[in-house]
Amino acid sequence: MTPSERIKLISDIADKFAEEEWSIIDLTLRQFKLPWTEQWSGSDRNGYIVAMIEEADDQVLLSLADHLNIYSPEPSKKLPVPSSKVKDAIQEIELQKALMISVSTGGQRIQQVNDEYKERRIKISSILDEIGVEDPNPFADLWN
Repeated sequence: MTPSERIKLISDIADKFAEEEWSIIDLTLRQFKLPWTEQWSGSDRNGYIVAMIEEADDQVLLSLADHLNIYSPEPSKKLPVPSSKVKDAIQEIELQKALMISVSTGGQRIQQVNDEYKERRIKISSILDEIGVEDPNPFADLWN
């Protein structure tokens, strides 16, 4: 996130979060592994929350915003996906698709190609994760 996005998100979190009771604020901070204190010398909840969350990493802030049902900004700068990665993903998915069709239509036997399927599945998941695409295939092996 950019500094501007962080400031906006921290401000939004503090505003929404300040509506809670002190005990819930501290409980939530602890659950998100954020700092908290029983010895707050400031006067208001909003200032306390800002002080406790301003050093949190982006992912923790986004998770906290999600917990509080606050819109969180999209990352402003996504790295471009190399075309070679996209081509790798397509090639591996096509091979996986052909293997699944072969097994389901009486071609190859699951016992003979299940290990190949599982290895390729890991590779596909890794590539998709790297390029920021959720793997739509829920099947860990061909028996599923």
